[in-house]
Amino acid sequence: MPNLIAPLVTALLLAVSKPALACSIFPEDPARIFKDSDSVVLAEPLEISPGAEEIERPKENYSYQQTVTWQVIKVWKGNFTIGETFATTSWISTSDPCSGWNVVRDHQPQILRSVADSSFQLYYAAPVAWASPQLDALKEDHNGQALDDDT
Repeated sequence: MPNLIAPLVTALLLAVSKPALACSIFPEDPARIFKDSDSVVLAEPLEISPGAEEIERPKENYSYQQTVTWQVIKVWKGNFTIGETFATTSWISTSDPCSGWNVVRDHQPQILRSVADSSFQLYYAAPVAWASPQLDALKEDHNGQALDDDT
């Protein structure tokens, strides 16, 4: 019985914790991302500033702005072309427990999305290998027509 107490307490704390709910790491369904986004692209980071080595240094009470220059590798939706570059900027702060999700730590390709002319956001919880085939199928099925609300 004592072995079950710790997991139950942890689950209860996570269930009632607002930051835990706000920082959900569960990915949205690729169909929802495709439908709700103006642009969905696969892009590779060319420049990351500050880089992972500076981000990982332990500091207390700090915040910084990370700028990443991306190069488009694949376009599922939007007016981008392969090879085009764009930049994203994220604020990371120790006072905001959710801000770390937007940190880019390596030069691996990532899926990014934009909504209503806002800046791009990482589709951070979706591994490329998982979401890419689903986005490929959605692009094929879509053929320029609006997706149903059921998607």
